[in-house]
Amino acid sequence: MYRLIPEGEFRVTDEWLLHGWEFMMRRIMMAQIQDDLQEVTRQLGRLGLDVPDDDVHAYISGPAIVIDAIALY
Repeated sequence: MYRLIPEGEFRVTDEWLLHGWEFMMRRIMMAQIQDDLQEVTRQLGRLGLDVPDDDVHAYISGPAIVIDAIALY
């Protein structure tokens, strides 16, 4: 299965990052995760790793294709 995300739109990643959590709790946590991601990006910069501040998000922005993958063992 796949999803197309048109340019200018986005898809939140809470269903993957916080699978099984109640909807409102996921939304609250995702707001905190976004802030934490920005802090991690700053910390990585202090370590000399070049991660653009505007490239780390808790969502997927379009244009993009999200493909649900499965693993076979």
